Amino acid sequence: MMTVRWLKSSHDFQVVYKTGKRFDSRYMTVFALQNAIETDRFGLTASRRVAKNAVDRNRMKRLLREAVRSISSENSELSFARYDFVINAKRSLLAVKVSVPCAELALIFMSATRSKTA
Repeated sequence: MMTVRWLKSSHDFQVVYKTGKRFDSRYMTVFALQNAIETDRFGLTASRRVAKNAVDRNRMKRLLREAVRSISSENSELSFARYDFVINAKRSLLAVKVSVPCAELALIFMSATRSKTA
């Protein structure tokens, strides 16, 4: 099982936002940027603009975190080719179960790694 590494510093998030490629979907926006380290890293955000209530923002982050973990463990042969991903939740994420963001995230990761412009 692959362990998931998370982006932690604000600087890392800003670099991905400014120079990464953007992928929009119904439940999230993903920014992807190739990195120079040996693993993929992930960052999650759920802003107050999306959900005023902290409980809702935390639920969004839990759903996204679980989606990343399940994709990483199920598809250990799936190599993302050393990317940094920042995943921004959208309001519509609150209305779905965890399987929906898992499927959507897998499609976004595939399209992000296929386009080598990121």
